[in-house]
Amino acid sequence: MKSYFDVKLSKDRLEAYIDLKEIVPSQVFFNHEEITKFLYDNRIVHGILEDAVRELETNLQNCSFPITIAQGTAAINGDDAYLRTEVHVNKENHDIEKVNLREVIHIPSVKVGQLLATIIPETAGTDGKDVHGNVVKSKKGKQFRFKPGKNIDIKNNTIFATIDGQVNYLPNSISVLPVFEVNSDLDMSIGNIEFIGNVNIKGNVPTGFTVKAGGDITIGGLVEGATIISDGSISIRGGVVGSNIAKLIAKKEIHVSYLNQASVECGDHLIVENSILHSKCISSGKIICKNGNIYGGSLSATHGVEAKDIGNSLFIKTDIYIGVNQKIVDREKFLKTKLAEANDTKTKLDMMLIKLNSKVKQSIPLSQAEKNMLIKQKPIYEAVTSQIEEMSDELSKFSNLFVSIENAQIICRGAIHPNVSINFGKYTQTLKHVYNTVRIKVINHEIKIIPL
Repeated sequence: MKSYFDVKLSKDRLEAYIDLKEIVPSQVFFNHEEITKFLYDNRIVHGILEDAVRELETNLQNCSFPITIAQGTAAINGDDAYLRTEVHVNKENHDIEKVNLREVIHIPSVKVGQLLATIIPETAGTDGKDVHGNVVKSKKGKQFRFKPGKNIDIKNNTIFATIDGQVNYLPNSISVLPVFEVNSDLDMSIGNIEFIGNVNIKGNVPTGFTVKAGGDITIGGLVEGATIISDGSISIRGGVVGSNIAKLIAKKEIHVSYLNQASVECGDHLIVENSILHSKCISSGKIICKNGNIYGGSLSATHGVEAKDIGNSLFIKTDIYIGVNQKIVDREKFLKTKLAEANDTKTKLDMMLIKLNSKVKQSIPLSQAEKNMLIKQKPIYEAVTSQIEEMSDELSKFSNLFVSIENAQIICRGAIHPNVSINFGKYTQTLKHVYNTVRIKVINHEIKIIPL
């Protein structure tokens, strides 16, 4: 068979093929034993496909070459560890047709001792085998790096509440936070609020006040020229009349009835029931303006903008930026620089420790200065290693934000007017005409306006 056939392998050696070197005369046939020996001579010993061997044996002249003759067993990598939440959370629906502001402010309450979550460990994976019979090593799943939050207890990968309160889930951390409630408008009798947990204000927040919370902030009334800062989400049933003073900053989502002359920044979606007017908004998710229009100011959204109308008949200048906002770009650059510096420091510490430990192993006396250095280096080394891990974790989270601008889009279900500036990274276009019910995105390196 050697004179007629070649054996070829895939790059990962998980598949073997028989290909023709020259045409096999019609009177030439090969039996099962000859074909099997040919394969073994070429070190094809695992995953031989008996149907393919039979085809070569009985129907050689009609075979379509190259023919797959063996398939190895691919390694199955282990599953990554993950956090399984055990408390039902009323997840908001971000479909533009289904957003209901009255349904997005539910925060789950828990009791002392209640099970909050379970860390499901990583699995080991299953090794494979290539067509030569060599073991193909699998990869073990990644461990889950859990950062303990406030008021929780961890026992054997299970997490429990240690106080009554409201649970706050983050991607790799859980806290149970107490609740601070204001049953009226915020006024001088209460003053500014800075609270470790969730804050619930049933009335209005007037100009000049500041509300800071380690959890979620819920406001039942109107926000004027105030500052609202949350390590969780912000939900405002009334609107924001900001007078170019109001600031809303949240690490997670912001839900609000309307925005007028406000500055808004959130780590996830910004969902506005009605209009966004003359405001500066930055979202690391989508900006969704369900029923009203957007005009004036600027909007920056990583994953896109959805609205009824954009701009207006007076052609008021409105800027829309799609893609990663500049704050994230700057933070990534900063972290990369600091990470490089920390890795350089760690390398120098490694060399120093190796040198000193080598002297210790060889029973070479250390000077007092070297002994002091050895004692001091350990906490410094641990601190630098911890910094490297934290910065690497943060950078890995940013990678999910750097989505291709080709996957982001602007959806306008009403009219988008002239003097609206559209920016997808380096691609920029200022509209000169009215377009109705359109989708705007980058296709083949060009901004395209497509009817919905």
